[in-house]
Amino acid sequence: TAVADEPSVTMANTVMDQQTISGLVITRNAADSTEITHYRISSITDGSLFQNNGTTAISDGSFITVAEGAAGLKFTPAPGFIGTASFDIQAATSSEGLGVSPSITATINVGAAAPNFTVSGAPVLNVNTGLYEQRITVTNPSLSQPLPGFRIIIHNLPAGQVLWNKTHPFLPIIDDRNPLAPGASRVVLVTYYSRLRNIGTWEPMYQVVTLDAATPTYPTSMAGSYAGIVQRSKQVYFSPHASVGARIDMTVTPAGGVTGAILEGVTRRSFTAQLGVSPVDASQLYFSIPLPSSLLNLAVSFDLSDDTFSGELSTRGATPVSTHIAGIRRVWSTARPATAFAGRHNFTMVNPGTEGPMGHGYGSFTITGALGTATLAGKLADGSAMSGTGFVGAEGQLFIHQPLYANRGSAQGFLEIDLGATPAEGIIEGTVDWFKPASTVATDFVYREGFGPILLECEGGYYSAPAAGQLVMGLSATSVGVDNAEMGFFEGGLDLERREFVSPLRIFNPSSRGLTNSVTVLGTNANRVRITSFNARTGEFVGSFTLPAAAGVPARTATFYGQISYLLCGCEEGSGFFLLPQIPVAPKTVANSPRLSGSIELREPSATP
Repeated sequence: TAVADEPSVTMANTVMDQQTISGLVITRNAADSTEITHYRISSITDGSLFQNNGTTAISDGSFITVAEGAAGLKFTPAPGFIGTASFDIQAATSSEGLGVSPSITATINVGAAAPNFTVSGAPVLNVNTGLYEQRITVTNPSLSQPLPGFRIIIHNLPAGQVLWNKTHPFLPIIDDRNPLAPGASRVVLVTYYSRLRNIGTWEPMYQVVTLDAATPTYPTSMAGSYAGIVQRSKQVYFSPHASVGARIDMTVTPAGGVTGAILEGVTRRSFTAQLGVSPVDASQLYFSIPLPSSLLNLAVSFDLSDDTFSGELSTRGATPVSTHIAGIRRVWSTARPATAFAGRHNFTMVNPGTEGPMGHGYGSFTITGALGTATLAGKLADGSAMSGTGFVGAEGQLFIHQPLYANRGSAQGFLEIDLGATPAEGIIEGTVDWFKPASTVATDFVYREGFGPILLECEGGYYSAPAAGQLVMGLSATSVGVDNAEMGFFEGGLDLERREFVSPLRIFNPSSRGLTNSVTVLGTNANRVRITSFNARTGEFVGSFTLPAAAGVPARTATFYGQISYLLCGCEEGSGFFLLPQIPVAPKTVANSPRLSGSIELREPSATP
């Protein structure tokens, strides 16, 4: 006698007290053929089973034909049952149970019945709040089982209208997780804000569904450390000063718990939250909370597809104002080290406009360790120092948030490392938003009137110190007195005085085994250019020049700072800035006259400025 192989069956879904309308289709095994004529049905739990017509009952232990199984069966849950029902199936070669296969189990997921709801009239304006209001009465249709909660969904929310009391930061839904007793009703006040100040003839289209009372299942990849920046805003802030922006740091646990803090200047706001799972996409996690000790709301959404997060910090009230949040997740570990990004990445920061300092700032990110720790160092073109620690993102993202000017201004932005075939071919680029408010400090002689925000353009790449005995920038060694580089000094008031200049240099290595690079200024050196520090290991250099006294104008000395970076043109050049005292106008002197920032360029000889 032939023995049947296991058949297959599709699952089914329904709600409490409602018969299934699809699923439960039984198919014989591909290894079997027409010798399989029947299926044996047994172990029916938590309800009753019927043939496809929904009325012909199938008793426990009975047989149905292959054709009846292929048509699909129907299942009616036991009254009030919510959960997973099931029955077993065996293929057979006859209705007497010959040649039966091992059994398989069919499952029927039975959820709570969809709530009933009624809407009372059209939305009506509340003149006291400026919000349009509409009431929805939600009723539990079951007389025996409580409803674990419900979700109100608005399907036709137009542009210009905002669901004011939404419970998801980005979707037009209202979740009520309070259980609703059997047969009980609850009135929900739904409120809308109209940016047009007029809701017109629009009528909301609602759907009300049952919420699953189970604890959300979180993706294992979402736990870990996150960090990023809050964009500067004139209206959304909690420290004593506007337009500073902030840094946000968060830690997420495997159970979806969030602890974090926003640091704005020296003002810190800590918070805790519990992640929610998007009803649209289970990989989208979020939270939305009032930010403690402030009048702001914080909403953050996590995107696990690229290990980033985004969100908003917003004011409360009838007309909220928000500012954007963006950041990255630390994905690295000893099992997945950040080796590809390790090393020093130098970059220059150029002001493409005409406002504010015209010198070139510079910086570096040094990435170390398996966890991708990124250490920032550098200077902005007004002499302000940059420093800090963070980490590199999965796609090479890095962020800067540098409080400045006694926490009244800042520089912040994102850069990204684009790996090349080799580290030397990798580049780093991005933008940094720079703002200085007007200063009231009497000894502030550098752009005291303030500037910005200015969007600085950043470019650079992996910095590799020269090999022992070699020179920076791939320069060729020259004889004493013969130049192999030049340094140009531009703008910063030199352009206004028509005193921009270029100095020829000889860069040399005094040792065939060392990394030391020394610099000699050649020519007449009328402006007394001096290089006081030149670090071939990092590419940084420091020096000064002095404009000689002329026509009643006293001599003026400016210190300059710079760094060698790999530029997108495929070459290495040094860029930096100087701060030059302007021609003093009585009663001012050189010591207290305003300083302007100009640019310096270190390059091979005869390059075009």
